[in-house]
Amino acid sequence: MRNDIQIFIGWKAIWVNAVGFTALILFFVTLGQIFGSSGSSSLASWIATVILTVLAVGLVWQMGWNRIKINEGDLSLRAGFYHQRWPANILERPWRAHALSEFHRVNGVHIYGYAAGYYSRGAGKRQFMLAINTDKVRCLTMDGYPSLCLDAGTHDRILAAWQESVC
Repeated sequence: MRNDIQIFIGWKAIWVNAVGFTALILFFVTLGQIFGSSGSSSLASWIATVILTVLAVGLVWQMGWNRIKINEGDLSLRAGFYHQRWPANILERPWRAHALSEFHRVNGVHIYGYAAGYYSRGAGKRQFMLAINTDKVRCLTMDGYPSLCLDAGTHDRILAAWQESVC
């Protein structure tokens, strides 16, 4: 049996991040208009605008592309650009609660209301993180795989889908 779950980040986080990037773009455009010469400031403003717009579109895509697939004993989690697989029985293992502040980003995204990618709590131990609208995560560990750290809501949805597929 195959279960596909899409995790939605929520409109508040999307709007806060969109407003932040829009303000950043407007800041650089205004700064270029005020302090630059007419030709070079216009070009620099447009270059900054294009770069920040591409970055903002990439982050919106990142926040919106969170998929979990449970397929015949295989758990696959995609958080935007980041993807990891585990045996689905990792969901049966006991989890430990941690604060998001205990982790540092190794290769991932951390913006308002969203943390995804690879994080670490200590010497070389990687954790795959997907935390939406929270500062607390549950971490599951299995030898030979990165730990899986999820916010409580995402973990509960995955666990329910896993139990449904097992029954």
